[in-house]
Amino acid sequence: RDVAGWVAAVLLAVALAAWIAALGAAQATSEEAALPALERAVAALSEIDGLLGVHAAAVAEDAARGGESELPGFPLEVRVPAAEAATPQRLRAALLAGAAALVRAEGSAAFRDEDGDPPAVTRLSGAGLMRELLDGLTAARHERWSGYAAPLGALSGALAAAALLLAVGLGRFVRLGGVAIAAAALVLAPAAAIWFGLGFVGGDDAVGEEARAIARALLGGAVRNALWLGGAGLAVAVPAAILDRVFEDSPRLARPPREPRAEEAAGAPER
Repeated sequence: RDVAGWVAAVLLAVALAAWIAALGAAQATSEEAALPALERAVAALSEIDGLLGVHAAAVAEDAARGGESELPGFPLEVRVPAAEAATPQRLRAALLAGAAALVRAEGSAAFRDEDGDPPAVTRLSGAGLMRELLDGLTAARHERWSGYAAPLGALSGALAAAALLLAVGLGRFVRLGGVAIAAAALVLAPAAAIWFGLGFVGGDDAVGEEARAIARALLGGAVRNALWLGGAGLAVAVPAAILDRVFEDSPRLARPPREPRAEEAAGAPER
């Protein structure tokens, strides 16, 4: 039984780490997190602020005529209604929102040229890192990670129940807390490696710096989840270990003396 309990604990640590990683990826690729990140990526790749400074007058004329406006030189096919192009600030926000929605649906393929080919970039360049981000924040990737997170969470719950049943006393809670801490470490160690490794990917240009900033911001979700899991493990393991030690060191209650039976109290009959 003890061997089975340790096997369940090891499997639980692996399942918990995988669940935390999948949950963090699902959160990072959700609309709430992905769309702002994609807007930042498009702004860095398109140099939209420079384009607005050059073509502000032409865009204002289009808006005054009441038709849809587009920004010359903008790499994505996004047209903005006149009401949303009244000022450069509103036009910028509308263009980035439309571009982010387009990239979330198509990934980096939204930047394909007139011949339908995506721009050629090297994987370790700033543009290459940005392309990986664009492809990783699509709705399809979010559905994939969400599909992993649900069964891994259910498996973790089942293994946690098995680990508790196969242990005894307060030691079961000490083991469960230790498993949670170990699972958190299994997530935090690779996350730290990725965090520091990003410093060696991409150039020192604006695109590379923004790509690294976006990637690290998205990585923060999994790190926070792991820290919460590790904190919960400590909150369970430490009190359980203290109570287990207290009960182990406490003196056993002495058994009260047995009351003599009536025959013994009267004494044995003489022969």
